[in-house]
Amino acid sequence: MRYLPYCFFVFCSLTVFYSAQCQINITPTSFCAGDTVILNASALIESQEGTNNSSLQFSSGNYMRIPISDALSDFEQVTIEFWYYQISSGEEFIIATEYFNTGWGFHNENPNILQWRVEGGPYSLGGSNFSIPNNEWIHVAGVYDSQELRLYVNGNLIASEAYTGTMSDSRNEDIVVNRHVWASGSSSRLSGYLDELRISGIARYNDNFTPPEYDFVSDEQTLGLWHFDDLSGNMLSDDSGFNNHGQSNGVGTTSNVPYSDYNTASNVSYVWSNGETQSAIQVVSIDQSPYSVVIENGGTSIEETIVLNPNMTCCPGPGCCLDGQTWDWDQMGCVITNPTDTNLDGCTNLTDLMDILSAYGDCAVSETSYSLSFDGVDDYVDAGNCNFLPNTSITIATWLKSTNDLNIDVGDIFVSDVSWSTYTVRLGTNGALSFRIQPNAGSGGNVVSVNTISNGYNYADSIWHHLACTWDGGSISIYVDGIQVGPSFQTNFNSVSFTNDNATIGCYPTTSHEFFEGELDDLHIWDSALTQEQIQSYMSTPPTGNEEGLVGYWDFNEGTGSTLTDQTSNGNDGIINGATWSSDVPTAP
Repeated sequence: MRYLPYCFFVFCSLTVFYSAQCQINITPTSFCAGDTVILNASALIESQEGTNNSSLQFSSGNYMRIPISDALSDFEQVTIEFWYYQISSGEEFIIATEYFNTGWGFHNENPNILQWRVEGGPYSLGGSNFSIPNNEWIHVAGVYDSQELRLYVNGNLIASEAYTGTMSDSRNEDIVVNRHVWASGSSSRLSGYLDELRISGIARYNDNFTPPEYDFVSDEQTLGLWHFDDLSGNMLSDDSGFNNHGQSNGVGTTSNVPYSDYNTASNVSYVWSNGETQSAIQVVSIDQSPYSVVIENGGTSIEETIVLNPNMTCCPGPGCCLDGQTWDWDQMGCVITNPTDTNLDGCTNLTDLMDILSAYGDCAVSETSYSLSFDGVDDYVDAGNCNFLPNTSITIATWLKSTNDLNIDVGDIFVSDVSWSTYTVRLGTNGALSFRIQPNAGSGGNVVSVNTISNGYNYADSIWHHLACTWDGGSISIYVDGIQVGPSFQTNFNSVSFTNDNATIGCYPTTSHEFFEGELDDLHIWDSALTQEQIQSYMSTPPTGNEEGLVGYWDFNEGTGSTLTDQTSNGNDGIINGATWSSDVPTAP
């Protein structure tokens, strides 16, 4: 049998109708691996065409009223947008809740400046950024996404301000066009036109956009929609389905409109994940590959992905191949699988041969691992200048085996800068492990530390343990053998500084010394706080040295000499002072 594809999709800023089923059409509908299929995304959009006949007309003394309703109140998110054409101005609200200083409103502020007022938020969002022109259509959109208010004119952001909470009107007033009232009076001072007013319960615009020049179709986020089309029988009718029909106080209609004939299909663009820009593309179905398309239509967009699901048992194709063979798409035939390519990188190299000999050879080849042994008296490693260390987040991880008899006060495992350590990883006299951060190296200040004292375990037990210390810029934590020990501790700083000193492994080389007694192995430092899952992964499979964010990695596998080599490209090689090589190494879990 031949297999069918499956799909999923993401909606963004929808203003036209999209079908709620998979609409990337595929031809043929079932197919084998290697077949060419056609993917067609044109059915994702139901195009609209029509004519915008009229807009709302008002003059000084005239206004429109929209009775308030539950649908038009108490917004957690909202987009209020409309086209506006100003003939003559005055200090007046273009559209607003009726009372002048509650609710919300788009205001013509003297001298002729557009502002958005929101109760409990900005009194004049927009400041003096945009001067309203006369005798010219402009598109205005106010957007609230539960975190920020944004004011757009002609699709361009002119002002924004942080705001949270429900956007509401404490007086629960009606919505009006060209009107506001106050304690002792009311006014309607503007003359002009308004068209395609829409109120939506979602933030439809996150960035600059192209103002839509077509009549909207109500979707599930539309709370109110007024086309002001006098051919519909009621120019003030609400087409959202919520029946928020407007009431006239002297308003009328005009044939002056922001756009007239429209066809949304002419504004559609397609971008597929393979870079093609047609509505339909041809692809070869080699495996279960995903193909995505992003469709833009003015200020709207949609993204959908389809995953091809070819029949892999067809012949010719992978179904022809026997055990030990694979299908070669370039040669269009079965080839013998390379038995020596153990890491499946397409070639046989020394790593593959060592894997084979380790598994099958009479004299198995394996890499000898080492650790460094510190005597607790005067052994340490000088890791060079500490300027390679990160200052906003960090992970320090290592394997340790302590033979400290606990008569020594402390044994320092890693110290970032010797004159005043910013980061210190330490084994204490009670066998507890600790991670200490001094944010202002060399100048005193708060010291924050976290330790394993709470679990009461003595880690100076001559057993290998894995230790990871993390700081994400907000809290510090300790993980022992892949498990967090004790609670995290919140810091009151988000960055640290260093003295121009060297980092050390195995001691704090000042007058107090604090030399570590025991073995250390596989020390790595990252510029971020690793997760518990990442820590556990690197316990069983150490880094290679090429990982992103790895600033220092010493695997301790030299076995000879006085240099501890940094396996990253940063070149932070350490100089060994007294510590000796040991074949006593940890066993990965």
